[in-house]
Formats: sequence, C-alpha cells, structure tokens
Amino acid sequence: MDEVEEPRRERDPQRLKAACFEWASPEAARAQLETRVRFHEDAQASYEKQREDILARRVPPLLARLERTPASEQDAVVEFKAFAYRGLIARARAEVEWAREGLRLLDRLHPDRSEGEAAEQPGA
Repeated sequence: MDEVEEPRRERDPQRLKAACFEWASPEAARAQLETRVRFHEDAQASYEKQREDILARRVPPLLARLERTPASEQDAVVEFKAFAYRGLIARARAEVEWAREGLRLLDRLHPDRSEGEAAEQPGA
C-alpha cells in the first residue's frame, strides 16, 4: 500500500460513442444518454447507501476488520472507506450531469424532435 500508483486514463466506450452521435438518430442518442443517467443514478444511490452503512458500522466485512484493529485506529479505517465511497458518489453525480448535458445538447441541436415526438416516431 505504500507504493504510489500513477492514475491511468480511462477508456469509456460510451463516451467514444457519444463523440459520434452525429451519425446516430436523435432518438438513439437520447436512449443511450437516458440509459446512462439511470445507470449512474442507481449506482449513486447504491454508493450512498454503502457509505451510510460504513459510517454506521453495519457492513459485516468492515466489522470483521475492526475486530482485528486496535481501537485507536478504527476511526481511520471507517473514515478512509467512507472517503473512497465519496469519490464513487462524486463520479456518479458527474456522469449523471454529463449525460444530462448531452440530453440538453440534443434538445438544442434537434429542437424539432422533442422527447414526446421521438417517442411517437420510433422508426423516424
């Protein structure tokens, strides 16, 4: 754990796909972004629940770890685990906002294709 690990660039196939949305129908692009919003909203809720459970010391593996940890170090164990989940929560929020920004971009670039119209014209 003492070795410094360099961050790595992330390859995200969905972001690559978004870079080529001009080749997709507005409906397909919207569906992709809405799926991303739902996925990351669900992930955020899960991470928030896990963080809450960590802070409340309700996670069985954490409890097992704390049993083997001196009392003077237990708060650090809990806080660092919660800190890691704060990062996951922040990332999920950023992904949701990014996808919503894409939805707003679609609305701006395709004002003639409102969300309601898109639903009515699946083959358009």
